[in-house]
Amino acid sequence: MYEITVDGGFSATHRLSFADGTVEPLHGHDWKVAVRLSAEALDRDGMVVDFATVRARLEEITARLHHTYLNDHPWFEGVSPTAERVARAIFDRLSPEAGLGPKVRGVTVTEAPGCRARYVPS
Repeated sequence: MYEITVDGGFSATHRLSFADGTVEPLHGHDWKVAVRLSAEALDRDGMVVDFATVRARLEEITARLHHTYLNDHPWFEGVSPTAERVARAIFDRLSPEAGLGPKVRGVTVTEAPGCRARYVPS
């Protein structure tokens, strides 16, 4: 199995709402994103996927999150924009992309040093 990881990032603010009714104060993060892709065999160019292809798509996705208030972003309508949900939102927008879909194995987001969440489909 071959595996690659492509990193990106964006800056955004959010407030988490908890089941007990408490709401965090507004705060922001410089989010880091890591996309993991894998394949049993390399393509005809000797790659899992060209890094540039993945990076371009990831930048398109993160540009839609950059400098936003995630609570008002349509991708998180009706839910608290946790790191776990951010990872899933990015995964969902990467996986249908032609040529990437079945190779995207997971997305990890880091919202603060030492605090990561990963979405991996079952």
